[in-house]
This record gives sequence, structure tokens and C-alpha cells, in this order.
Amino acid sequence: MPAYTMKRFLFVCLCISGLFVFCLGASAHVAGDADGDGLVLAADARLVLRASVELETFTGESFCALDTDGDDVLTAKDARSVLRASVELETLPETQKNTALTARKDPVVSLNGAYYTYNDLCRDLETLQTLAPSRFSYTSLGQTADGREIWCAVLGTGKAKNRILADVAIHGSEHRNTPAVMRIIEEYLRNYDRAFYKGKTVREILDDTDLYILPMLNPDGAAISQTGLEGLNKQSSKDRVQAIYRSNRSAGRTGMSFARYLNEWKANVNGVDLNRNLQFSDKRFLYETNVPAPAARDYAGDRANPEAETAAYRKLAESLPDLAASLSIHTQGELIYWDCRQPEKGRAAAKRLANTVSAASGYRLDMSDSFVGAVADWMMIEKGIPAVTVECGKGRNPIAADETPKIYEALKTVFLAVVLENTNTPYAG
Repeated sequence: MPAYTMKRFLFVCLCISGLFVFCLGASAHVAGDADGDGLVLAADARLVLRASVELETFTGESFCALDTDGDDVLTAKDARSVLRASVELETLPETQKNTALTARKDPVVSLNGAYYTYNDLCRDLETLQTLAPSRFSYTSLGQTADGREIWCAVLGTGKAKNRILADVAIHGSEHRNTPAVMRIIEEYLRNYDRAFYKGKTVREILDDTDLYILPMLNPDGAAISQTGLEGLNKQSSKDRVQAIYRSNRSAGRTGMSFARYLNEWKANVNGVDLNRNLQFSDKRFLYETNVPAPAARDYAGDRANPEAETAAYRKLAESLPDLAASLSIHTQGELIYWDCRQPEKGRAAAKRLANTVSAASGYRLDMSDSFVGAVADWMMIEKGIPAVTVECGKGRNPIAADETPKIYEALKTVFLAVVLENTNTPYAG
């Protein structure tokens, strides 16, 4: 090959390789590169500063490339870091397409265990917070009679202008929902900056909304249903549960064996059905029951002394002034209750929320007006917040373990759907 031709060939190769490198740099979202030209310049800092006052919008990996301090918010501090990097006064961290959580291949939350215990929940909450600290947190709302924490998990910064609240496993024997909802939280965190629902990232959907989730509102009841007396921490708790069974057996209110009675236990360790324990502001119970004493289910409790779990739920609900909607997650039946004969305005909002949940989950709406949803009803009647009761899975409580993956599949986009629908037309608007 003539020398001149060889030179032209090498020149073209160099140009192509240079273009290839440039394209790689641009597609890799260089830290601090706002305009995608592969360079970090003062112009990029200006774009970040504009984004900090909502004059520009960045999402997904582009957002991650500009969020220099990893706090999930673009601020003037990030713009300053980009500007310093443009004159080589600061070295920005390499952007990571995945967080520590998305880099982990195996799931944190298992859907395949025979049981998902309170200890499993504690372990997984801690792991998720460790792997995604800027997007997920959890805190205790109080302690149960048997010494367990009543955990509240928050997906988001905790500072958004809208909030969605969901309670899970308020009934002990309905514990199958807990691992399903925890796995959903994990998947949202894993897909925070990747398209997950209707072409949107979780970050985009939750931009103005925080999810508050009580993953196991009745941990003592769940322990009783899962492993009987052995699941309880205190001897006094074991004695109390045995006494409740003997009393109900002698009064003819149950003919079950002790083991079956515990397996179907819905109440907390004091024999109070938490879903009947909520009261109006004037101390009247939301719904009266005909069960006169502590039992495995349906006893509303002492009017003068609300249970710790109920008090925690009420305190949380009253501390969330911008609550857009509430979901109460139960088993079983694969249907949604929404009508508690609330005022017409609230009824219309609740039905629209129910339709949103139905479309996302595939569960049907209950069209009667006689069902007692309790917590959801209290939310609508006492607080004026749109709320629904979602009955997941099939079978007799406690439903079979193989229902858990099915519940996960049904619910996995429900929370995002509720947020998107509320963003378009606020339920409480």
C-alpha cells in the first residue's frame, strides 16, 4: 500500500476510534456532564444550577451523573462541585448506573419461605436501609405488649409534598402480605432510576410523593399465628394467650383445638382485634362487635385504653397532613372494599382509588355497601382521606405460602399506579 494511502487509512481509523471513544464517554454519563458532550465545563454547572430551581429536568442515569453528593436532590451544592471539577479543583466520583442494592444479584426479601417472621422483617429493613440509605428509611412507632417494634418504612426522602399510607398485616393470621410488600419495596429501590411502570422510573413517579408503609402492624399476632406460643417473647404473653383460649372454650365461643385456634389468631397478644379497636374522636368505637371479651378475633378492646398498635397507627395518620390516599392490605379473596356509606364526595374519591387499585392488581371491586373495612373506613369517615381495603390471595387464613409470590405479582405496581393517578387528579382534590 502506498505511503500516502496508508496515512489516509490510519487517519480514518483514528477518527473512527476517537468517535467511538467519545460515544462511549457520552453514553456512560460522565460525572458532571449535563449536556452529554462528554466534557465537564462551566456550561454543565449552569445547567445543574438551573435544575436546582426546577428550570431544567434530569432523570435516570443523567440525574445520577449530576447528583454529586448522592442525596437524591440536585442543588446549588452539586452545581458548585461541577464548576470546581470543570477547572480541575475537584474530582467527581464516578457515576454508578446501579446503587449498591441494584448491584446485588440475589434478592434481599425472599418470597419462598414457609413463614416470614418479625426477625426476618427486622433483618430486611436494616439491609435495605444500608444498601439504599438516601431513598429508604424506617423507624419505630412504638412497642407491642410482647416487646416488638411497630415499624414504619418510608420509601422516599420523607419531605415530599404528597404521601400515601399503607398498613399491612393488622391481623396476625394475614402475615403472607408482609414479604410480598417488602419485596415490592426492594424492587422499587432496585429500579429507582430505570423504567419500571408505564415507561417511567420510580424516581420520576415518586418525585413528589413518599410511601409510608407499616409492613407488619401486628407483629405479636403474626408470631402467634406462625409458631404459636413458641413465637412469643414473654411468659406473661404466653399465659395471657392460654387464658384467652380457655375462657373462650369454656364459654362455648370456640370449638377449635388450641393449635388451630392459635394458627387462625387475628388479634394482638392481648386478644384485641386491632381492625376493630380504632375509635372516633369522641372515644366511640368505629364499629361495635358482639364479642364481649378478649379472643382470637373480633373483640374491639377496652374503650378507655387503645392498644399500642392502634395508637401508633392513629398517631402516624394524624402526623401526615398531606396524606393523599390510604391502603389497608389484608388477605383473602382478591377483591377491593371501598364503600362504607361515606359522604358522596368521599365516596366518589374512594371508588376512583378502588378502580386504580383494581386496574393495577386485577382484583375485582366489591359492589356491596355493607362490608366493614374498619381501618380504611376510619380513614375515610374520621379523616376524610380516600382509602380502600385490599384483600389479597385465596384460601382460608392463614393462606398457603405459595400465595405470597402471587400477591407480589398482583400488588407490584399498585402503589405506583396510585401515585400516578393521584398526580393527575388528586383523590382528595
